[in-house]
Amino acid sequence: MTAVVFIACLLVAAAWTGGGRQPWANVVLVVVISAGVALAWRRRAGALAASSRHVRPLRVALLALAAFLCYVAVQALNPSHTLPASGDHLQALPHVAWLPHSVNAADTWTSWLTYAATAVVFWLAAHGVSSRHQTRLLLILAANAFLLSLTAMLLRPVVDSGRLPMGPFANENNYAAYANVLTPVVLACGAEIHARAEPRQGHPAYLIYFIAACLLASVAMSHSRAGFVIGVLQMMAWLALEARRAMVTRATRAARAVLVPASLALLLVLLLGTRALSGQIRSLAGEQRRIAVDTRLLAWQGTCQMVRAHPAFGVGAGTFARAFPYYQPERLSGYFRYAHNDWLQALAELGVVGCGLLALALATLTAPIWRGWERLRHDRLAGGVTIAVAGLALHAVLDFPLQGPVIGSLVAVLVGLVCRRAEDAASVAA
Repeated sequence: MTAVVFIACLLVAAAWTGGGRQPWANVVLVVVISAGVALAWRRRAGALAASSRHVRPLRVALLALAAFLCYVAVQALNPSHTLPASGDHLQALPHVAWLPHSVNAADTWTSWLTYAATAVVFWLAAHGVSSRHQTRLLLILAANAFLLSLTAMLLRPVVDSGRLPMGPFANENNYAAYANVLTPVVLACGAEIHARAEPRQGHPAYLIYFIAACLLASVAMSHSRAGFVIGVLQMMAWLALEARRAMVTRATRAARAVLVPASLALLLVLLLGTRALSGQIRSLAGEQRRIAVDTRLLAWQGTCQMVRAHPAFGVGAGTFARAFPYYQPERLSGYFRYAHNDWLQALAELGVVGCGLLALALATLTAPIWRGWERLRHDRLAGGVTIAVAGLALHAVLDFPLQGPVIGSLVAVLVGLVCRRAEDAASVAA
């Protein structure tokens, strides 16, 4: 239960700060890493001593994660440029002793802390939250998402000019990505409660469905075109899975689990998001669409130039904003902190070697899911997390939802919970 409280407090606090990189973020990340490592080690040491079945996969995952974190640390320890206090222009150092390197060590150390904190949170969720406590954690996240969606809709200004915030999120696209990650998971939690409830007893499943509908309605009001399209696609994917389940079981209650959330979402979107949706539809055929598309294409072009200049080791984790002005096309005006494509930006910052190490670490950490996928095919939470991750991966092609720690930590926790379910299912089967 201690791990549940720790993770819940962390994710709730991160959401209400908007996920930005405030100056005090480094101190918070250090505290998270220290407390999380101590708590995760305490939770897992006894289980490892009692069972040798997990030792080898655990060591492989730890080695892969350590290799990636060491790679980023090497980048930070080997700066190729320096940033004078009197200006924003990078100055090359006389020589680079060894590779990989970073054009700004401070930004790379910040990224290292973010990666480490995310890994610790994942580890704690996967090995510190038992299956019987997972529902409690998900209900806390659902309640927080409900309050966040109400705040986002109430604080959304009426005027349709400029880049308007969504509650504590300064960027509407990041808020839409956050809400889209939680929507299918909240729906899965509601359907699970719905399935376990007695037929003639009241249960909170419909309230949870209402929370998911509020999340989708707030995304419709966010003016995030990509976010709303992805949210609708996620809703359709989850409804398709539940409809298939209802056809297999031929149960009226399963059919209600499909119709109720769909009806609530449609009603709230029509009541609250009609004006915002009409504005988004008009912008798709107007000058705003051309500007958005052209801006992204030019940003991707400059990022590809950066990748070609540093293919193997990149320019350093977290240093995109420092290095991009030297590769920015002349037709692209303004200051760009992000490439509007997280996958392309990761390749530019980490290089092929770093991205390969990151992919290896992710594959080994989530190995329990791949090994036990057959046992998870009918698990609602696993299905909801799969839809959430797929939607986020698609959104990351067009925007930068993974650049703030809040969404990455949330996804890490959700995937960690699925890993725990996979391990528990494997233990029962054995």
